[in-house]
Amino acid sequence: MTAVLYAIKVVPTWTPVQACTDSQLVVDTVLYWMEVWKRRGWKTKSGKMVENVHLWQEIQEALKERTAETHWVKVLSHVGIEGNEKADELAKEGAMKHEVQLREEGRQA
Repeated sequence: MTAVLYAIKVVPTWTPVQACTDSQLVVDTVLYWMEVWKRRGWKTKSGKMVENVHLWQEIQEALKERTAETHWVKVLSHVGIEGNEKADELAKEGAMKHEVQLREEGRQA
């Protein structure tokens, strides 16, 4: 989810975005659950606080600030999609240490 937030924030708000993710949870949450949770005070149907609520709230705010369309696409995982493979690599790296470089030198995210 941190990568989703970073991707939304790094692209200018007036530029259309096609956000590709291998996470059905991310797609479902952004397209449906965030609004439901917000109406419920960021609680699940059982009354528990939504996990990672601060990240979902930041993602929702970042999406509200966008003036261009953001199109969400669910992609298959581990099938050689370059950007998806890099995202997996960064996620594994991030799990192993505190700071992760999200940009390669000379390349934009």
